[in-house]
Order: sequence, then C-alpha cells, then structure tokens
Amino acid sequence: EHRKKELAQNPRISEQQLDQLARSIEERIDSEPPPRIAFIGETGVGKSSTLNALFDAKLDISHTEACTQQEVAIEVKVAPTSIQASKGMLVFYDMPGLGESRDTQKRHLDVYTKVLKDVDVALWILDAQDRAIEFVQEKLANEVRGIKADLAERIVFALNKVDLVHPGETAWHSAANLPTPEQDTNIKARIRDVQKKITEALPAWKGSVIG
Repeated sequence: EHRKKELAQNPRISEQQLDQLARSIEERIDSEPPPRIAFIGETGVGKSSTLNALFDAKLDISHTEACTQQEVAIEVKVAPTSIQASKGMLVFYDMPGLGESRDTQKRHLDVYTKVLKDVDVALWILDAQDRAIEFVQEKLANEVRGIKADLAERIVFALNKVDLVHPGETAWHSAANLPTPEQDTNIKARIRDVQKKITEALPAWKGSVIG
C-alpha cells in the first residue's frame, strides 16, 4: 500500500528506483550513528523528569538534591517509515545540572564538553516561572558556544512546568491538559521574554523556545 501511494504521488519514479531508494535508506540507517539529542540546563529544572515523562526512562529523580552526575544515554527506537525503513534509533542524553555547586561545576562542564561536541541537537530545559536568565545567557555565550558554536546557535529552549505559570496549577485544565486563556497568554509572554534574552546573549541564535 505504501509503495502504491509513493508511485502515485511521484509518477516519474519507477518501482526499481523506489526499491533502490529504500535500500539506500536502510544502508544509511545501518551504517551511520543515530541522531543524538542532549537534555541540558541548570540543576533541578526537570531534565530527568521530562525524559521519564516522554520515554518512561526510569531515571532517578530527587526533590532535595541533584541526582544526575554523569551523562546517561537513553536509546529510543523509531517507528518504521513509509518507505519501509524497518528500524532506527534516537539517543537522548540526560546531562548533569549546571550550577549545582562549586565542587561539581568543573566536572560537569567536562561532561558537557565531551558530549555536546558530538550531539546533533541540544534541548535546554528552563523552569517557566524563573525569570532570571543571566546564568543561562553567560553559559550559552561562553561555555556552550565554546564547545560547539553551531550547536549553540540553533539550540532549542523548553519551558518546563508551564502549568505553574500564573495564575498557577489550580487554573490549569487537568482533564484537557491545557492552560486557561489567562495562563496561555502568560506562557506566550514568557516564551517571548526568553527569546529576547537569548538573542541578547547570542545575536546569531536561530533556535526556538517552546512551552
């Protein structure tokens, strides 16, 4: 059925060419490393919790102290594509939290240097309620850009815990898992504020902010 659809949508592609394309994709999936995504950010913002929620990763979390001290790789199998690619993998890295303490900062930056130079995407998790971004600006403009400049310039920022944005958790529509109109307006305002402040620190930044 997929083959019929592909041939109907692309009448200039022969069945032989489609077979060759499918084999090429399979060979590339087999020979190349999987896409790698690092979840980065300050300690306590919910990097491990987000990975647990997305992929049931069963990472340790704590409400009182930092748990992640080294990178933890999580492999996620990708569903087959419409061109019969039967397998594929994504690798997510749960990274130590920046800013935990003086004693750990150097060690954690060494981990970031090792991992970030080889990843394809970095997702910086932010607490949506925290409006203090000077630390993030400094780390982005210096450490992350120093490790891999093109990665810093397309980094994605994710505002975590948006259900706590004013007027707070009691205003969140739990059944629909959606914000109220007032809360939605405030979340969008937080997104714009983060976009502005990241651009202040890194004018060449072309990434995005999501809530």
